[in-house]
Amino acid sequence: MKCTKCGLYKMRRSVVIGRGLIPARLFFIGEAPGRSEDLLGEPFVGRSGQLLDRMLDEAGIIGGYYITNCVRCRPCTSEGENREPTGDEVLACMNNVLTLAKCVRPEIVIFVGKVAEYYYRKHFAVTATILHPSFVLRKGGEASPWFLHNIQILRRVNYASKSAGQLFA
Repeated sequence: MKCTKCGLYKMRRSVVIGRGLIPARLFFIGEAPGRSEDLLGEPFVGRSGQLLDRMLDEAGIIGGYYITNCVRCRPCTSEGENREPTGDEVLACMNNVLTLAKCVRPEIVIFVGKVAEYYYRKHFAVTATILHPSFVLRKGGEASPWFLHNIQILRRVNYASKSAGQLFA
């Protein structure tokens, strides 16, 4: 991919599009690729991704989902540390994410963290938000009450019907 719509392309190793099934019942939108994701070219494969996978397993979500991010390239500081994507960076990738959502045709969109929720909530009718796994890791990982909080939300989403908009919108 040769996208140069924002400055993130200058430091990227990979364009990280997504992983999962198309079509899928659930569509997860995270924040941005981190170091591991940039190296491997797949979203949520680092520590946060491993924790997210454990949350999905614990909630009984097996297959039937697709995971992507607000931006496809890793935002990092000049020192090489991960950082939150800017509004301009998210907006540069927005058409890519919305086009992908049309292909996935999800019943429910789950925002993984505040960045995805902030930029994409108005684009989807039936949504839920979980805390970003990196936050849960900082608060103690699986021993954190936030781990159980996310699992409870994911269980509700997993068993929700198409009328779940009243629960999550």
